[in-house]
Amino acid sequence: MDPSKIGIYLEPREGKLVRITSPYWIPEAPEWVMISNDPNVTLLAARAIIGDRGLMTDPHQAIWSRIPTQD
Repeated sequence: MDPSKIGIYLEPREGKLVRITSPYWIPEAPEWVMISNDPNVTLLAARAIIGDRGLMTDPHQAIWSRIPTQD
């Protein structure tokens, strides 16, 4: 696994945040945007990053989500 893919990803349309720490599933652009390569970022810090980068109109709507299950 490429360690540069570990971190926090955002799906801005729905405000979903996922924490990636393994190669089980890697979110793909353009739907997902990596907002931090630190998988331990808090929700508060993630929302601040989202606001600073202008990824969502209201970053406070971003919430943790689950990664999709693989068949």
